[in-house]
Amino acid sequence: MNRMTSTWAAIFCAAGLALAGVSITSPNSAPPVDSSTLHPERSIVFLQWDGSNEHATAIKETAQYKALVESGLYDYGVKLLQQSVPAIMAQVGGPRGAQEQMKGLQELLAYVSSISENGFSFSITDGAGNGPPAPVATLVLHGFAGNESALEQLLHLMDIPAEDAQAKQISGRSVKTLIIPRTPGFELSWFSESDHLVIAVGSDAAESVIRIASGESPNVESSEEWKTYQEKDPGFEVASIAWIQLGAIVERFGNTPLPIPEVDGPRSVNDFISALGLQNLKHAATQFGYKNEACMTQINIVAPGPKTGLLKLTQQPTFTIDDLPPIPPTAHTFVAFGLDAAGSYDTISETIGRVLALLPPEASEQFAQGKQMLNEILGLDIRDDLLARLGDVHCIYSDPSGGFFGLGFGAAFQVADATKLEQSINQLANLIQEQLDQQLDQQLDQQPGPVQLGFQRSVQEGHRMLTLPASVWAPTVSVSENWMVLGIQPQTVRTFFMREAGTLPKWTPTAEQQAAFAMMPSEFSSLAIDDPRASMNALYNLIPMLNSMVHTVAPTRSGRNSVTAADLPPAEFVTAPLFANVTVGIPSENGIKYLRRQSLSISPLPSVESGAAVPVLIALLLPAVQQAREAARRTQSKNNLKQIALALHNYHDVYLHFPAGTVEDTKLKPNQRLSFFYSILPFVEEYEMYERLGKSEKEAWDSKASSAYTLMSIPIYEHPAAQFGIDGATSYVGISGIGKDSAKLPKNDPKAGIFGYDRKTRIRDIMDGTSNTLMISESTDRDIPWAQGGRTLKGFSQKPYINGPDGIGGPSPGGCNVGFADGSVRFLSEDIDPSVAEALATKAGGEVIGEF
Repeated sequence: MNRMTSTWAAIFCAAGLALAGVSITSPNSAPPVDSSTLHPERSIVFLQWDGSNEHATAIKETAQYKALVESGLYDYGVKLLQQSVPAIMAQVGGPRGAQEQMKGLQELLAYVSSISENGFSFSITDGAGNGPPAPVATLVLHGFAGNESALEQLLHLMDIPAEDAQAKQISGRSVKTLIIPRTPGFELSWFSESDHLVIAVGSDAAESVIRIASGESPNVESSEEWKTYQEKDPGFEVASIAWIQLGAIVERFGNTPLPIPEVDGPRSVNDFISALGLQNLKHAATQFGYKNEACMTQINIVAPGPKTGLLKLTQQPTFTIDDLPPIPPTAHTFVAFGLDAAGSYDTISETIGRVLALLPPEASEQFAQGKQMLNEILGLDIRDDLLARLGDVHCIYSDPSGGFFGLGFGAAFQVADATKLEQSINQLANLIQEQLDQQLDQQLDQQPGPVQLGFQRSVQEGHRMLTLPASVWAPTVSVSENWMVLGIQPQTVRTFFMREAGTLPKWTPTAEQQAAFAMMPSEFSSLAIDDPRASMNALYNLIPMLNSMVHTVAPTRSGRNSVTAADLPPAEFVTAPLFANVTVGIPSENGIKYLRRQSLSISPLPSVESGAAVPVLIALLLPAVQQAREAARRTQSKNNLKQIALALHNYHDVYLHFPAGTVEDTKLKPNQRLSFFYSILPFVEEYEMYERLGKSEKEAWDSKASSAYTLMSIPIYEHPAAQFGIDGATSYVGISGIGKDSAKLPKNDPKAGIFGYDRKTRIRDIMDGTSNTLMISESTDRDIPWAQGGRTLKGFSQKPYINGPDGIGGPSPGGCNVGFADGSVRFLSEDIDPSVAEALATKAGGEVIGEF
């Protein structure tokens, strides 16, 4: 399983890197081929984006294009960033460095924009269906042939040694191949095919793709999914398709055994798939495209045959627009759905029961007891007294007038038995009131005068209402003959009944919404409407403030090419083309389909006129991404040091002293012996390696018998940012004290640290205090084997002590992480007072240490 996990991880990582860094040159003169002919028939994951250039006419007709591009908002943002980013970078790193950085960012990110314009396709296959799993990922960048050098530059930036790639000829194609580090022989290969650049990851990945390109193996156009989603017209111009063959994954891995203790008989993945009711799930697919002013999305979850378990939950009652509750006409967002509440409760309970039956017997017993206990606490049966009293149609909606700053909302649930349901609601209210009264009594015993909370009962619009005032909210519930209504304020509930009686107007579809409904079935199991104009207006109010902040940080003067705050187009001009997004769910015997018509797509806006400007929008994010990446590496290294320190203390607990710096052996020199990292292997979950090395621990660390293991990498001994020059290296060292020969000093020498070649330090020997004594540190050396005894010890001998000639330091600017004898890890500045550093390096020097 570990091998398989690393395989898939390598595929996704390498494919992502390739996608992010390919540059542009003119396409070659070879006849173009369809990129789909480069992907395997058995593509269990497939994604294709045609590129905005291919759909330029359709894109320009959309409300999205009119709102963001024709309004001038897009160009305004681009110019603002182009103007401000160089100024900001100049303040950070100097004018010359800023210009070079900006140029590099613009060039690199222009490639990403061009991928959006030209398109790409991506697939993952698990190999032949009748053979062992052999995953291969293929990324095809349309129209990017001849850009291998740019990819290689990116790989180098991502610490992947592209210069080590081997060039070879495969079926007349020039292919470069690189073994991906820390994977079971997986290759990253790239080559040009017609006018496309192909990047493949996997075992013999290039050969696999070329066999498909040559027609020796079937391509994705032979698959049923391709014929269904690419060749059949969904009613709009399709620009992108994607699918995942869930059934194929289950078919391949379903018989994998799962080790579950204390159960009778074996368990497999298929057992749990069947228990969850997912055995008929075939695939999920999506199509995205354009129709007139709208962006269209269609999602299909295909599961033919009888529905059980979780799939049964997709088969809910259908309804029409006329069945909706009377919600406010100002509700710019609402979700309505059909739900058989009692039936769904039964389905979920039965599914959980089937899953728990595959586990030890006490699991099912605990679940049954939990259900019974909950009903006893509530004093009613959740299914029979609550859920069974509800109808089939329910709605959650925004109510701008029913909450602070327009943030009110309500919920309406159709009622099947109003009398029984109201009795149950009152019973729950009485239970809650008892709990509130008990809390009040307890508070009175401790502090007199607390505010008493309790339900307020009233009759409004002929309906009994329960309100529980709490802080700024007053949640309210009421049950009528047709609806149970909830609101965060009582006015939401009261106005609901006024709309039901016709006293207030209720929501009806607008002309633009009717246009959306005309494209959809009249019955559906779910309906969602959200108006992007409301959110756009709210966000738009922040833009002038951001504009002023940018100009404050990077002030600019007015000029022919400069952008000013007044250049921002009015919000009304931006929102005028927009309309409400509408999504419906339609169940069928083959699964469920979701159809969405929207004016603002969740997909990135394809720029038809100024594709090169997209990178500038991303440019500001890169420094933050890089900083986050460095912070993550620094944090991981800190965690490694904590784990090593914990291992050293666990060793002390067992042997009553810390390990000697080298494994004791008078016949070997310290540099030939095994290091203390070997001694703590059992305490860093590497007991098997410790056992195997133990058979040759009296031999040199690099002997033939030992090197089979000592050249292996151990992640906890490696800084994630390190670039090692040898196999089996470490980023960490033990601190031996002060002086070049500190590791040779006797135990009681005032310049001695915790570690020495033969020094076995006890905690009681650390007279300076464990919180004031260094034990381990990061190292700037990149060629120290973790197993080599002498080189894994360092003392302070030459100034500056941190990030200086001694090799004590790290890749992070300004200092390094160090571990103290109490197990804590701190960041030690490279500007630390040398006398303080010397005091920290000794265990019994008797120095008085101040702040550091």
